[in-house]
Formats: sequence, structure tokens, C-alpha cells
Amino acid sequence: MSARAHERWAAFLKQIADRHKLVSDEAEQGARAALAECGYDPTPVASAWGAVTHRLQELERRIIDTWNEKVGDTFQAEGYDQATWDSERRKGEDLAFALENARQALEMRVLANGAREMFGRALATQKERLCPRCGAQLAIPFTHRAINVTCAHCNSVGTFEPGALLRTVVAFAEHPVSWEAAQQEWLAMRIAERRIRDTRSPAPLALLKDYERAQIAYWFRYIGTRVHFAPELRDVAHEVRSRMDGWYRMSAEHEQEWVRAGRPREVF
Repeated sequence: MSARAHERWAAFLKQIADRHKLVSDEAEQGARAALAECGYDPTPVASAWGAVTHRLQELERRIIDTWNEKVGDTFQAEGYDQATWDSERRKGEDLAFALENARQALEMRVLANGAREMFGRALATQKERLCPRCGAQLAIPFTHRAINVTCAHCNSVGTFEPGALLRTVVAFAEHPVSWEAAQQEWLAMRIAERRIRDTRSPAPLALLKDYERAQIAYWFRYIGTRVHFAPELRDVAHEVRSRMDGWYRMSAEHEQEWVRAGRPREVF
């Protein structure tokens, strides 16, 4: 590959990555300011985030679109071998994948951080945040339920009853905060899924099992966190099995190697 062709493709990928980060940074700062302007009502910010998602997705799509429309043909016309062509295309695919993951993490971070800020502000309006005995501020966790809290200063126990505003904030926070806790498991799940997509059909059983385990790990971490907000999810294993059922029925059942191996579901 000529140095010029190589450098132009690398420069294009860097331009996309830099632009993606700039849009993301501006959106994150803008969301923080907009939340304050809206009186810490999360609804307008959450609704407006669709435009940010659209801009970022356009940048992500531009990578492979540009390769398909221009770059790939140029490399082939100049006589470069298939291995080099595959390697350079893969660089674009890897970047697009990384940017997709960054976009998801950005959205969840913005929503979770906004919820935490709203929680702190809502909490400050409630007298129950103070110890009824010594007046010290109690350490109140994210909660939408009445709970007993032990004062770190005098060890007396006070009851905290969240008001309507706090309940609304916690409901808004439930998904992004839980997702943040499971971010590493989510990324591992994405990687396992991608490995299956990159493999010619039929997918090997080993990759299917890796993806199954990655999904289970994600759901256990996600629901295990979310149960703090939604006690009705306390049977975490049951909830995980319920969420996995769709994959078993809609995906695994259509994989030859999975069926041939006797549908070897993980037991938990």
C-alpha cells in the first residue's frame, strides 16, 4: 500500500474519532447546563438526546460508507492484496464498533450523573435527611422506599421517607445507574456477539457458549444492581432466566451447532 493511501485512510479515521469525541463532549456539557435550565426536570434532556444519538450514529456509519463508496475500490484498483484490503477495512470496522460502545456509555453516563445531581438537590429539600437526635446529615442512598438509617455520629436510627420528587428521580435513575454498574459485562457481551457475527455460518458452539455466558453475566450484574431500586426483582436468577429465554428461542434455536449439541443451556 502506498504511504499516501495508508495515511489518507488513517487520517480519515482519526478525523471521525476526533469529531465523535467533540460532539460527545459538547453534548455532555450541554446536557448538564440544560438540566439546570429546565429546573432539574430530566424529561426535556432525555427527549432531546435523540438528536445527539443521531449525529453520533451518522459519524459511525460514515466510516464503512466511505470505505464502500471510495476507499475499498481505490485499494483494489492500485493492486493491493486481499490481506491488506481486509486489514484496512477491519480498522474501520473496529473504530465504528468502539464508537458505538462509547455512544452508549455516554448516554448512560449523562443520564446517571444527571440523576445523581437531581437526587442530591431533591434530598436537600427534605428534613428527614438529618438525624432526628443530633441533627447530623444522614448518608441516604438512592432509594424510593422508606428506610431506616443509622447516624454515623450518634448511632441513633432515623426513618427516611422519600418524597414525591425523590421517587421520580430514582425512577429516572433506575436503568442508567444499573447499566453503569454492569458496563464491563455489557462490553464483554458486545464483543462476544461480534465474534459470532464475524464468523461464517454455522457459528461454532464455543462462540455461542461464550456469548450465552456473557449475556448471563451482564444480566446478573445489571439486575443485581437494579433490585436496589425495584425490590420486586429480588429473585435475580428468575429474572435472568426470563431475559435469556428470548435469546434461546429466537437465536440459539436457529444455530445448527447449538441444536446438534443438545441445546446445552447454562444452569444457574
